Amino acid sequence: MLGSTQRAPLEAWLEVIEAACAVLAPDEVTARHYGELRRELDALYVQVPYHDIWIGALARPHGLAVVTRDAHFDRIPSLRRIGW
Repeated sequence: MLGSTQRAPLEAWLEVIEAACAVLAPDEVTARHYGELRRELDALYVQVPYHDIWIGALARPHGLAVVTRDAHFDRIPSLRRIGW
């Protein structure tokens, strides 16, 4: 976005989204969920990119779905993916 020729409208759009949504940030609780989720996936012999495990560890305890095209999120137990 920083180098975009559409920077101003994109920043305005982002401000609207940020005002309408709660922004979650990983914390120590997320880190514990990450460890539990890694253990779960390892026990199931399921591979998911580590950065996406962090996303799952943040979303899952809040009961949130992940909106993504990445189908590997379907392999994360108790996580709902909304495909687009």
